[in-house]
Amino acid sequence: MTANSWLNLPLEFNRRLEDSSLVLWRTDPRLTLWISIFNIPISNNSAKQFSICREKISETSSHIVETTDRFNYRLQEDGIIPAFYGFVFGPEHFLQAGMYMDDENSLALLTQIFNSIELK
Repeated sequence: MTANSWLNLPLEFNRRLEDSSLVLWRTDPRLTLWISIFNIPISNNSAKQFSICREKISETSSHIVETTDRFNYRLQEDGIIPAFYGFVFGPEHFLQAGMYMDDENSLALLTQIFNSIELK
């Protein structure tokens, strides 16, 4: 990802860069992760950027989980299984992740991966 960010993948994933995002995917179980890292504008700090991103999530979001440096939620879109979205905030950067699965049983794995993300 970057010199000051990392995540733990407990399984092997394919990867590619697309539109400035890291895309990770596998076929068994079928998972796709889109990860993007952005600079926090000089006019903001991490807490302010957290609030800005949190205010912009859809009103139809569910299962919202917040801690001091991250939040995640589920959102029903085109698929049968709601997508898993999350943001992680560091001192100078923030990360946005969109994670998609074909089986609800993969939610624990996606949550584990998301919670392993660290920004320094």
